[in-house]
Amino acid sequence: SGDRTAEVYGLIESMGVGSIFAMKGAENIKTPVKLAVVGDDAAADQRSVAARLAVGAGVQLLEFQNLYWKDDLFTRMWMRPPTFGAYRWPLDLDSDYDRQMGAEHRVPVKVGRSIRDRFQWERRPGRRDNHYWDTEVMQKVLARHLGVAELGAAPAPVVRGPVKGAI
Repeated sequence: SGDRTAEVYGLIESMGVGSIFAMKGAENIKTPVKLAVVGDDAAADQRSVAARLAVGAGVQLLEFQNLYWKDDLFTRMWMRPPTFGAYRWPLDLDSDYDRQMGAEHRVPVKVGRSIRDRFQWERRPGRRDNHYWDTEVMQKVLARHLGVAELGAAPAPVVRGPVKGAI
């Protein structure tokens, strides 16, 4: 929802409260994910998130800490399955997906006279599109928010041959 925000919020409102979330990466939030309710209703701004959702006021916005989630995804991309939590690369990987997944890199940034560098993710030179990378990050955020981030320690075993009771 960081681009064409009014259009995005309007579309989400037309789909009904609770059926879809707006999402936005942020650098300045202290928690990995923060739920807010946004909208044009000035009276609703004085109510809690729960109260606003109960009356259907506004749009649910998941703000997420960019550095945390991009670091997490990058780390998991280097884990090898069947390691629990490893990123599973699509079997039908194409060059566009591969290029976009590597479109950003983590770089140090000086902040004032601080002796410590701060890090941020930036697009690599010559890489214009990073949509798949952003989508994978947002899927991780949403999965964590919905409580389905890690549904099992291992995938179900593949059953070969006839299954009992099958016709």
